[in-house]
Amino acid sequence: MGIASLTFLHVNIPLPRLPQPTPPPPPQLSATDFDTVMYDFVTPSLGWATDTRSSQTLAGDDLWIFGTSDGARHWKKQFHTSWQADPGARIVFFDRRHGFVYPAGPGLVDLYRTVDGGAHWTHPTVPFGFSGEITFADPNDGWILAEAAGAAPEVTTQLYRTIDGGDSWFLVASSSELVFGLAMRGPAEGWDGTTADGPEVLLSQDGGRSWEPRYLPGDGSPQSICSSSVTLLPGGGVVARSSCKVGSNEQMKSFDDGQTWTPVDNPPPDESSWDRTTFLDRLHWWTMTGGDLWKTADGGQTWKDYGLQINDWEYIPHALDASHGWAQLLHTGPDESRQSGLVMTADGGIHWTQVNAPRP
Repeated sequence: MGIASLTFLHVNIPLPRLPQPTPPPPPQLSATDFDTVMYDFVTPSLGWATDTRSSQTLAGDDLWIFGTSDGARHWKKQFHTSWQADPGARIVFFDRRHGFVYPAGPGLVDLYRTVDGGAHWTHPTVPFGFSGEITFADPNDGWILAEAAGAAPEVTTQLYRTIDGGDSWFLVASSSELVFGLAMRGPAEGWDGTTADGPEVLLSQDGGRSWEPRYLPGDGSPQSICSSSVTLLPGGGVVARSSCKVGSNEQMKSFDDGQTWTPVDNPPPDESSWDRTTFLDRLHWWTMTGGDLWKTADGGQTWKDYGLQINDWEYIPHALDASHGWAQLLHTGPDESRQSGLVMTADGGIHWTQVNAPRP
């Protein structure tokens, strides 16, 4: 009756204060502006990362390798060493056990390898002290395209190969045509761009020993100097891109070893979106520019807008399947400071959840 009377008289009865849950800490970004972080995932939960930190000393940069088994909520440091190569360290895993770390572009060649998911990393000897680029098609087959040393004046590049995961290397080709940007699929099929009169790419069907030109249709004059590059499509086929001093930039796709080519439209909003395109298979591709997600289901013939992430991050997406993927976040401030982060998606890129970047 007393409580009823107080209620009737509009008396406020203080209620006990419930404890407020502690908000979770914000997701971690890269440790410093001098850290370059690169990722690879084989499932939405299982992934690895490299962190290279720029140094002003002759001792080289620092290289850390991390692994995660819970979708980047936590990272475990697997390895730390000095890193002489430049630019950053690319990490590539072919399954849960076999992975490589090597430079992300042309430069001083270096290599680390694991066969147990990163519990142990080894440093195979790469007997080349000159500039080049390295790529692997599987846990055993790899190639180094290097600037020629001590060769005839007309030979500008030399192609070396390993069939034992980098333990030994042998020369397979010397050429004046091969350029950086080698793309190898398995032990036999390989592609490379060119810098030549007219748009063309090169195809090898014997692991890089011999190369045949594949000419691209387009607006480039046969007398115009054209630069081309090739991207492998999962499951077969390639996309070739050419840029000519006379004529327009072109993209073409082929599924018959370059015998025929089909034009491909630029992803919206412009051709720079190619640098952020990820390929699920021969037909389904994603790209993001300015936070805007675009997809194609017909191999680049048409593109559909699937949504906009309204923030200041640039997304570099990587699709694992039709629903799952991850994207590296990049941002450069007005003072040229750089930030880097990581996000995951489970609904085809419509929504992204920020997770932790590794921190040495």
